Amino acid sequence: MNLIHNREKQEMKFYPMERIMSVDDQDNCIRIATTGIHLARKIGEGLVHSYQGQLQFTDGDAEKNIRVIWERD
Repeated sequence: MNLIHNREKQEMKFYPMERIMSVDDQDNCIRIATTGIHLARKIGEGLVHSYQGQLQFTDGDAEKNIRVIWERD
């Protein structure tokens, strides 16, 4: 969670409106809602860089939404 919050602080320098809206932790799965796509993408990239695993991006409508899924075996 420290990595996630640190990425949020870093991204706020370039995209001041990007924030973490909610964090939902259930059954070995953490769901994080952000206000923008840049922060979501950077969190996913940071997780892969630090902890390896696989990252999957799914773009939503007109590049306004993105789903980032990170998994590690």
